[in-house]
Amino acid sequence: MAKKRKLQRILTEERQQSSYTDLILQARLDAVGATSLAPTVTGAVEACAGLWERSFAAAVSDMLDAPMLAMIGRALMLRGEFVAIRLDGVLCAVAHWDIHGRSPSPAGWRYRLDCQTPDGQLTVRASGRDVFHARIGSQPDFPWRGYSPLSRMPETVRLLANMERSLADEQSGPTGHVIPVPTIAAIGTMPSDIAAMKGRVVFGETARAGYGAGEGAAPHGDFRPQRIGPDTKQPTVLLREQVSQVVLAACGVPVELLHRAEGGGAREAWRRFLHGTIAPVGQVVGTEARRALGASGAINFDALFASDLAGRARAYQSLTGSGMDAGLAREICGF
Repeated sequence: MAKKRKLQRILTEERQQSSYTDLILQARLDAVGATSLAPTVTGAVEACAGLWERSFAAAVSDMLDAPMLAMIGRALMLRGEFVAIRLDGVLCAVAHWDIHGRSPSPAGWRYRLDCQTPDGQLTVRASGRDVFHARIGSQPDFPWRGYSPLSRMPETVRLLANMERSLADEQSGPTGHVIPVPTIAAIGTMPSDIAAMKGRVVFGETARAGYGAGEGAAPHGDFRPQRIGPDTKQPTVLLREQVSQVVLAACGVPVELLHRAEGGGAREAWRRFLHGTIAPVGQVVGTEARRALGASGAINFDALFASDLAGRARAYQSLTGSGMDAGLAREICGF
């Protein structure tokens, strides 16, 4: 019986180990799949990443400086997660990492971290208690992973990338004009004359008189140049614009913030971006900073909210005018 129980325990441990290994391998494959989107980054994606990066760089945090906040913002938008470890008293970004552990709590996880240095790569092993690991888009199946909005819509990202690549190939093709002639030998110096005209007048024999080919071979009209070059169709341009707008929406960036918005429309788009995208993600980053770094967890975006000052002043006036306590109204309006 003792041998039987021991065999059962060994088999159970092997199954658990196999299952755990499968999860780790799947996580690595997911990470590869997410980073494989990097070559398909387009102008729309870069615009979103730049907005996230600059918005976080303008924030104020007690444990995260502006360069680190900027990296966090860009990484969360493009990759869905950001990992850093404190080395020699300085918080350092991590390029690649593996996570192990049987605990559902991050404090029980074990990290293998690869930090890039000018002379190569530094590998560090650390407990989850000491690792700053901000992530968005996590799901119950893989709570230790973050997911970028782009990883949730790979077909749309690839569609936009293929369209831009196609348009770029088309725009880089040969351009110019082709002039049909009866025979190359009959046109004499006309090619060089046309190439060197540069806005000046060039006299040439009319094709109606049978230029270079005899009277009977004359065409009904003079030779007309035929343009060779890009001829982008309007439906393609509209489809590219529509797909770009879908990418912007998935990344939490109002379309009006980047396209055809002025005055009040632009301010409203900026307010929606700050309150609906940046501030909530900032809460996630602050919570992780409080857990792993001992920070207060407060990330202040007041410098960005200054553009909403007029709207908040009107809200404050309305709240106090309706009888609300002035202190509570100030707190609600962010004053």
